[in-house]
This record gives sequence, C-alpha cells and structure tokens, in this order.
Amino acid sequence: MRILALFLLSVLTLGPVRSQTPANNGGANRELVVATKEAPPFVVREGDGWGGLSMELWRLLAERLGVKARIVERDLQGMIDDVAAGKVDLAIAAITMTPEREQRLDFSHPFLSTGLGIATRGREQGLLTALADRLFSLDLLSALSALLVVLTVCGLLVWLFERRRNPQFAGKGLRGPGSGFWFSAVTMTTVGYGDKAPVTLAGRLVALVWMFTSIVIISGYTASIASALTLDRLSAVIRGPDDLANARIGTLTGSAAAQWLDDRHMSYRGFGDLPAALQALEDRNLDAVVYDIPLLSWSIGDRPGLRVLPHILRQDQYAIALPPGSELRKDLNRSLLEVMQTDRWSELRERWLGN
Repeated sequence: MRILALFLLSVLTLGPVRSQTPANNGGANRELVVATKEAPPFVVREGDGWGGLSMELWRLLAERLGVKARIVERDLQGMIDDVAAGKVDLAIAAITMTPEREQRLDFSHPFLSTGLGIATRGREQGLLTALADRLFSLDLLSALSALLVVLTVCGLLVWLFERRRNPQFAGKGLRGPGSGFWFSAVTMTTVGYGDKAPVTLAGRLVALVWMFTSIVIISGYTASIASALTLDRLSAVIRGPDDLANARIGTLTGSAAAQWLDDRHMSYRGFGDLPAALQALEDRNLDAVVYDIPLLSWSIGDRPGLRVLPHILRQDQYAIALPPGSELRKDLNRSLLEVMQTDRWSELRERWLGN
C-alpha cells in the first residue's frame, strides 16, 4: 500500500508528460529542404533566387507554418525520385497529380486546376513551302543517304567480282567502281538498260540478291514518299486532338503529357525542357507540342509564330509533392486552404497567369 501511495503522489506532482516534437515535422527548429525546377510562370529564376506563382505560394505557406527552407534545384524526374525517397521534405513547381505518381508519394490539396493542351504553328503552310519542307526534311534526307550507302556497297561488290573478267566493269580510278554503282542503280530502279551485266558466278549471285532486295526497298520508299507528299501531310495543320494521330509530336520526357501520349500509343519525340521542344516546332521539325496549357501559353508569349489551341486534352491538378506519410502534410494542407481564400492569392494568380 505504501508503494502504491508513493506512485500516485508522484503522478499528481509531475502532471502529464508533454511531447516535445513539433506538429509540423520540426517547425522553426528545422530547415526544410524544398526541391523545385524552373517552369515559368510557376518557377522563374530571378538572379540567385526564385520567383513565380509556385514560389510565391511557398513563401506564404512557410510564413504560416513558421519554417525556414533551403531550395534545391532538380529536374522533373529528380524531384519525384527525391520526394519518394524522402531525400527532400517537399517539391513544388508545376507538378501534376497522376495515379502513377500517387503510388510513390503523397500530394497536398491541389492549388490550381489546369490541363494538357496543344501548341502548334500559327498559320498554314503554303503548298509550295510545305512541299519543299517535306522534300528537304531531315527524315527524308536521312533515308536517301542510307539508300545511297546501300547502292554503293552493292556496286562495289559487283565491281570487285567482275573487274578482272568483265571489261564492262574495268577502268582506272573511279571508272570501275562507278560502273558498279551505275549497275546497282539501274537494277534497283528496274530500268534495265542492259549495257552492263555480270558474268561471274559471284557477281550474278550478288545481282540476284540485289534484284529481290530492290523490290522491297522501292516499295517501301514509294509508300513513304507518297504518304509524306499527300495534301493532308503537306498542310501540316493541327486543328485539334484528332489531328495528332498523324502528327510529329514533341513533349517533355517523363512528364504527365508523355504518359498521356504513351497511354494512347502515340509516338512522340522527348525533350529535356520546353524551350527546346518549342524551338523544334518553330523549325518545322515538329507539328505539335503537347504539354501543360499554362506553361505552353507562357513560353510561346515571345514566339509570334506559335499558338495554343483552345482544346483541353485532359483536366489536371497541380499540387505540392510530399514523401509518403509526411508529418508535414496536415499542417501544410490547412495552411494551403487558408492561403487560397485570401486576396493575396487572387492577386498572385492574376499577376502570373493573367485573367
């Protein structure tokens, strides 16, 4: 009984034990590591610091949370990976909430509703301009270069086998190899002048293989060139989502737009940043760039030859990315809802996104 009485007396004297761990995952006693990437107008590099809608939002949130932060720069995939691994406390930029990302990390409440859009050139090409563009495109020139290499190899093989026994392939300097190239060219095109013909067994075998191979090559090239020079392809006009199927599309590697294109089995060219993709669009190496509408609209502001179509491919939400089970999430969400109800947030949205 004496021991029990002493225990009760000690509890009443000391009172309840209070936790010394701040509710906001460290509070002012800890410097948060915040990952971001340049993505105007959400994250804009300003000298040694950062501006933009997302960074202005973070400053308001940090003030309410009473925390300090150290900003580290990552690329898009680096942000996602570091948040998922808990190497940073959060990431804020123009991060889209997707089911794939939700499997790896947590998100705050969304702070902006957005969507995927299409950027394309502002006006149609003239027929002659489009024709020249297709005929001298990098893809077509690459294909013709490859064909030239194959023709040369075949011609050299025939010349090597025929040069000692067939006067039709004899000659000094480039005359002999040139005769072999001429033979391979007229054979491939099925012209068949008959001015040159192999007489050795090895030469005839090479010629026989080349005849059947030429049928396949010519058929493939004819179909490709005919497709490239049709009126629809020559106009290269993207009017909406239905035109993407036959378009040369660009987007950012690892982005939500890339995932959207993958889900629809659409081929595209990946880029490391949006300016590079838009430059390819201006240079007519692409027909369209698929990406987030606010980022497209901001980035083509000084590119008068480009425009964003009034179509939304998919509605998306921007949010702050957090490590799984982050203790910061509850306080961050409460502060985020409070900030979004203020006039200051409305002013920032109008400043960075317009009306």
